[in-house]
Amino acid sequence: MESSKSTFTMPLPKLPMDELYARVRESLERMDRQEYEKKRRREAFLEKRWKERCKKRSNGDNKSPLFSTWASAGASSSELSNEELELNEPLKADAVGSSSSPAKDSSAKEDSSPEPPPYKSKYAYLDLLPKAPPPAPIPEEELIRRRKVEQELIALSKKITEEKLRKERMIPFVPAKPTFDPFPSNDTSTAAAAAAADSLANTVELHKLDLLDHKATAEFIQHHHPDIIIHCAAQRYPDAFESNLEESIQLNVESTRHLAQLCMSQPDYRPHLIYISTSYVFDGGVISKEFPPYVPTSVANPINNYGRSKWDGECAIRDVMNVAKSNSDCRGRGITVRVPLLYGEDCIQLDESPALEMMKVLLPTATGTTIKKKKIDNWALRFPTSCEDVAKALKLMIDRALIDKHFDGTYHVSSPHGITKYGLLQLQSQLLNVPKSELDERAAGNDDNPSAANPLAAPRPQCTQLNCEDTWSALGCQVEFTTLQDGMRRSSRGFPGRFIGQ
Repeated sequence: MESSKSTFTMPLPKLPMDELYARVRESLERMDRQEYEKKRRREAFLEKRWKERCKKRSNGDNKSPLFSTWASAGASSSELSNEELELNEPLKADAVGSSSSPAKDSSAKEDSSPEPPPYKSKYAYLDLLPKAPPPAPIPEEELIRRRKVEQELIALSKKITEEKLRKERMIPFVPAKPTFDPFPSNDTSTAAAAAAADSLANTVELHKLDLLDHKATAEFIQHHHPDIIIHCAAQRYPDAFESNLEESIQLNVESTRHLAQLCMSQPDYRPHLIYISTSYVFDGGVISKEFPPYVPTSVANPINNYGRSKWDGECAIRDVMNVAKSNSDCRGRGITVRVPLLYGEDCIQLDESPALEMMKVLLPTATGTTIKKKKIDNWALRFPTSCEDVAKALKLMIDRALIDKHFDGTYHVSSPHGITKYGLLQLQSQLLNVPKSELDERAAGNDDNPSAANPLAAPRPQCTQLNCEDTWSALGCQVEFTTLQDGMRRSSRGFPGRFIGQ
């Protein structure tokens, strides 16, 4: 298995200045001592070689040149290789000889050289330099001031980063309330900035609401008086819907009907309700023989309980809000928006979107772990759409609904770019520079109907492409959808570290 090489930089340890200085000096002295020992060994070898040649010359060996000084010997032998130095090493035994021969003992005495001078460090003079006095202790007030400045810099850096990510359409803008400041200040500019941040934070509030609690939902709407309600909550996983059928129907159908009734029962005003539905209300033509791309007036025929519940939610909106008798004053219209497979560009978990969950097979595994190849659906044609693009279309609908009280009906919002889940995984691996061999080892495409391979899974249509021409005609403009390459590049940014441990 091929693996892409990655460089890992170890951060330098934070040491006291004295310890850091001692380590640097120790390293310099060690290198200097190694150079000194190397020089001494070379001089000893040249001295031995010169004495051997002088001895041969005195014995009548005219072929051996006589070197008068060590310098001339060094000039001729400076080009010797390490192998030649090792081959000449036995000369030391010949020069020393054995203890049984007096002649050789005398020659060994003649060849003996004085001990070399001991090593003296070039950095010993540093010990004579005056040492800097120890730093004075920092007052507690100064430490508090420094910590406060550090916290302000961290907050400013975080704010700049979030602003940059927002411009790149990475995260939504949800200003948070200022946290408790452990180091209060009497500075008027800081107090004014905190007051301005507090005022800005109060403009956007998030409330947790259980739509199955009808009483709490009614009290919330009566208290806040919203002009527009976008109903996105649902059990959106077909297989999970089958395992918890009763509660899923309560959320997808009954809570939708209750919201529609609340919008119509307000005494002084009636908000618009935008209901997010799905392309799974169509069967792909297997039963109805009506094939994609589907327009809003196409015959709906869902083939699983999830699609059937969303269709029932559409019927509840239409029956309660858009009938002529109950809405003669043109207030409180219901709008249904059908969308395909969605993905977010700011997800922190791969499970948040079916368009990203396949990337789990690309997450790093522990050393020695056996990789089990996973089969990814390569049968159903999906049309992944960015939530950012859907939000743009919803903004156009809201602007139209606030002006035109008769604006209602069913609309389609879908990207035209079709791909299977396995094809989407291949695109994601290319954007992440994952080698094809590694992808083939971890995943494979399944060209069969997933329902046939797993009878317990909810049946799914093969293609439910949505036609958006009626939507753009009603809005008077068109949304330019993000390409799959750009959308997947932004949604997978920071992989895998962004999704590990979540």
